[in-house]
Amino acid sequence: MKTDTPNPWEKMKNSSDANGEYILDIDRAHIDKLRNKLNLELFPEPFIGNPEAQVYLLNLNPGFNEADKEDMEDLKNYIFKNYRHKCPFYYLNDNLKETNGGKWWRQRLKELIEECGIKKVANNVFCVEYFPYHSNKWTSGKVCIPSQEYNQALIEKAITERKLFIVMRKQLFSQIEELKTYKNILFLNNWRNVSISKKNIENCLDNPKNGWKKIIEKISSS
Repeated sequence: MKTDTPNPWEKMKNSSDANGEYILDIDRAHIDKLRNKLNLELFPEPFIGNPEAQVYLLNLNPGFNEADKEDMEDLKNYIFKNYRHKCPFYYLNDNLKETNGGKWWRQRLKELIEECGIKKVANNVFCVEYFPYHSNKWTSGKVCIPSQEYNQALIEKAITERKLFIVMRKQLFSQIEELKTYKNILFLNNWRNVSISKKNIENCLDNPKNGWKKIIEKISSS
């Protein structure tokens, strides 16, 4: 990672502002332009898991469900540990399996968990979000906010370390120049179904025939 790119999320406040919103200070002026498209009552989630993981999932931004509001207190400690990279893939923690996010991620990672075990997946899969704030649907195209520089640095570091990338949303691929020539990367066959499954990997013609095997080997070897 670039030595001049500090982690801004270490400065995230653990209480909402006067409007009941959670916004990183350096992003505030930029978020105002997008306010009507976002749900800012939830903690931002710029990434999930351990950046030393061997497999990187590239996603657009965290979604929104009314049930997420009910889960905030259960999630808070995990999310703030995660901001400091002191937490594995927290949605796979047993304490969070009944949260909306826990159910969503367990379903998307179900086959990996069955193949490798939940502990291996939690420690060796890292998700980077293109945009850290929640929304019902992503409609904003390319946006630039200051905190994204850190996620960009995480991706650049992972590229130099030859990590395996899985692109979960096709829109994301076009936003990051470095990925366009990177070879150690896989795509999903069905962009609307973002499950990391054998079928969704092997049926994509852009992937090598051993794509699924590569994922399993990367997760299992660490």
